[in-house]
Amino acid sequence: MVFCHAGCPFEDIVAAIKACKDKLDGGAKWFISSGHSAAVWPKEKYNKEYLDKIFGDMPAYMEDETAHNALVNSAALKIAGVDLPRHIEGKIFLESGANGNWKAVNKHEYIFAARDRCDETVDRIRCVRSRQYKYLRNFLTDRPYMQPQYRDPWAVTVELRELARTGALNAVRRAVGAAAENG
Repeated sequence: MVFCHAGCPFEDIVAAIKACKDKLDGGAKWFISSGHSAAVWPKEKYNKEYLDKIFGDMPAYMEDETAHNALVNSAALKIAGVDLPRHIEGKIFLESGANGNWKAVNKHEYIFAARDRCDETVDRIRCVRSRQYKYLRNFLTDRPYMQPQYRDPWAVTVELRELARTGALNAVRRAVGAAAENG
């Protein structure tokens, strides 16, 4: 087992992956890992082609630290029966600018956004935004803002729940923290 902390340089991560892969050659059917930080991978190497160079015909599945993204190689895609299209719809809308700042390209008149879940919190929110307006639609208005979630241990959340429990919140703050009373 190989551990690389979040600040681990990319070269160290690749060296650890290669060392682990070399130990598995001939004995394992898959290389599966989790917890790598996608932020330290150079953009031009965060793809199946780069993994193909490391793993060859051994299927590889690498889930990032957020568990929202996975990097897989061609062998894994073939086993899964996934044929990648030659072209995937979409446009690049941000690119790296001077001094590491992002700059907009292919500007759009509107953007669309969605949120259905954040940690244990179940939500269903949609958004359309122009330069002048932002329209938000909350489909689950019966859910309080303070559902149980990742920020439960934060000092501000603990305090809000305590204030709700003791009845020290006004009507608006009670509505926001309605779940705090049951938390």
